[in-house]
This record gives sequence, C-alpha cells and structure tokens, in this order.
Amino acid sequence: MAMIKKVNPGDKLKIPAAAYNAMANAADAFSQNAFHMGPGQDEPGDNLVLVKNNSGSDVATGEPLGVDGPIFSPTDDLSEFKYNFSIKGVAVTTADYAGNFVIAAEPIEAGKLGRGYLSGVFPALLTIVDADDLFADIVDDSLKTASSGGLQILWKETGTGTGKWALVRFGTSSILPVGGDQYQVLQKDSTTDGDASWDWVRAHGDN
Repeated sequence: MAMIKKVNPGDKLKIPAAAYNAMANAADAFSQNAFHMGPGQDEPGDNLVLVKNNSGSDVATGEPLGVDGPIFSPTDDLSEFKYNFSIKGVAVTTADYAGNFVIAAEPIEAGKLGRGYLSGVFPALLTIVDADDLFADIVDDSLKTASSGGLQILWKETGTGTGKWALVRFGTSSILPVGGDQYQVLQKDSTTDGDASWDWVRAHGDN
C-alpha cells in the first residue's frame, strides 16, 4: 500500500505524519546530493559547506565571506547542527575575520544560500600586494597576499593589484612543527643585490 496517496483537483488535502516525514526526508536527501555535487565532480566533496550570504551584497565565485557562526546552533536544532551544519557568512569588513572565512564556490546572491570552500585546494580572487608573497588572509576588508596567513598560495597570476586569480589551500601555516620544541619558519631573505627569495629556516626554541 502506498504511503502517499494521490489527490484530485478540489479534494481536501490531508497529509498523515508518516507521509509528510517521507517527503521531508526525500527533500533533504535531494538537497544534500545536489549540494555536494560540485561543478565537474562525480563524488561528494567534504571541502564544501552550505553558507548563507548575510553580507548585504552579492558575492562572486572566489570571494570571501566571514564566518558568523552556524545557521542552526545546538540549542536551535542539535541534529541539524551535528549532521547537516551550515554557516552564516558576513562581509569581511575588518581583520577580525583573519583565518575565519570561507571562499564562495559559486556566485551567491545577498540573502541566499550557496556553497563555500572551507578546506582543500580551490580558486580564489586575491589582491596581490607583493609578487613574492606565498600566503593570503583577510587584511582590513579584503583577501590580500601576505608573508603569512590562513591560505597558502600554490599558484597565482603574475603582477600585483586587485582581482587576481590564484589556486590556494586552507590550513597551511608559515610556522610548521618538526618535532619536540623545533619548528620551521618560512622567512623572506633579501640578498645584498636587493633580490628577495623564500627559504625554509629551521629554528630551535626561541632562537
């Protein structure tokens, strides 16, 4: 026997709880599958998160949104928070969002939901301050290159200025542990002729 019966025009609509829940589950499954299937992807991607654009302006692919907490907190809906979390994205108007942002994976209209990158390798739009910079983060009110930051730059367009495309990766620091109290620091070493190059330097303790 079918759980959901078809109705004719003019019939009174009565939906049993079991039928309504079945429709809700089907809608959730469709939404999650559609969300995880990114452009050119055949498998779900764990590096994407659903984000609501609360910045007040449309956001283009590759632009940042600051993380302003989950849409549903544990007190709002614990199950939603644990198993299907999504976040509120706001304008990165200050450096308070340094290291605390996502990158839009698609155009997201103001007030709408869309996908954002929160890990992995992905394209991003940067302001290149120094062509030798290897990192990027929120500086003032935009995503800019820097000597350290939340994004490691794997490749970027040549030159300096705004609106430069780059391939970046979340979660790589300019200071990396190597064991015990030793760590490696990525520092910029200027030579006597004025040229600059990046070198890995091993440091120990506070030296």
